[in-house]
Amino acid sequence: MKKTALLLTLFLLLFTSGCVGSNPQPLPDTTTAPLTTSTTVSHGFGPPEKGDIVSIDYTVTWQDTVYDTTLEELAEKSPHRELIESMHPNGFAPLTFTVDADLKSPEGALFSTAVKNMKTGDIISLTEPAETFGWTRKDELVQTQPRSFAVTLEETLSLERFQELFEKQPKNGMQISWYKHWNSTVSEVKSGNVHIVHNPIDGATYTGLGGTITIQTSPSTIKTTFNPELGKTFLTPDKRYLTYTDANSETVTADYNHPLAGKTIQIEITLKNITSTA
Repeated sequence: MKKTALLLTLFLLLFTSGCVGSNPQPLPDTTTAPLTTSTTVSHGFGPPEKGDIVSIDYTVTWQDTVYDTTLEELAEKSPHRELIESMHPNGFAPLTFTVDADLKSPEGALFSTAVKNMKTGDIISLTEPAETFGWTRKDELVQTQPRSFAVTLEETLSLERFQELFEKQPKNGMQISWYKHWNSTVSEVKSGNVHIVHNPIDGATYTGLGGTITIQTSPSTIKTTFNPELGKTFLTPDKRYLTYTDANSETVTADYNHPLAGKTIQIEITLKNITSTA
């Protein structure tokens, strides 16, 4: 059973979120980095002061490609549309924050500094190293992971392990989904053990995070093989960036660095609204 648990752990790591990663978010609330290069177009009233509540639209680009934005129309045109949408699960809307309320975070200080030089309707363009936001490339976030794993067609779990996994009492004939890509049947409950028979579809292909998963069966085993979509960045369920960069017959290379790590990026900010708290 220790071997079965290890295989299950490897499977979950490979096809859900990986091992070690960064903790990315869309540019949040509210940095104390200098503004390296900026241009401003002025239209309205302001500027806001410390404690004022402001709303902004922002767009982050590298080499004229959008990687994050609060503007849905720009997200839809980006080759990273799916990534951007996953970073805005509640929909696209201006970012609202309190000026100087979050100076400990780099993006918070940057936005607070920027808007204090703006009026309502102003558009400012900044050029910043990605390190400003903590997006530093780390070699340890590039990992080699197994491309395939195999399990036997029939397995036996202890009653305690079954209850831990499924939070229910086993019964003969009960249908369960353990390995996610096929159903399994409880065939026997006896002497504190639960015997399980897996029912995969040979040759079936399923969509997983960052690629597809192919099922191959033999008289005694099931082999699951991951076919990654190389070069495309995804956001994992635990909010980490993931890009598969290489694959061979046995392994895949997974990069958990922010896709802009090590690059110089452009940030366009539009000041939409100011609510004074004075």
